[in-house]
Amino acid sequence: MKDVGRRYANTNGTDGARFGKGDKMRRITEVGTDANAVRGVEQRGVAEAKQGKAKGKNRLNLADAELGGKKPSKMPSLDELEFKDLGCK
Repeated sequence: MKDVGRRYANTNGTDGARFGKGDKMRRITEVGTDANAVRGVEQRGVAEAKQGKAKGKNRLNLADAELGGKKPSKMPSLDELEFKDLGCK
């Protein structure tokens, strides 16, 4: 999860940084889930939060299968990461 947090901490969307001070990230997919499905779930979550654009039909189809029709924000949390846990300033 830390690699995703670092990637997001260094990424700015149209409405600012995607992951910054005070933010929290939740893991909702099992460890070992197909990487493209995980990225698709990330894209669905970003789209749900109205940040950035969702691209990649294959990823999104895999994400939809993983989510089972639910929104990412409604999935149970399997792990959490806060911005402060990355050691970023």
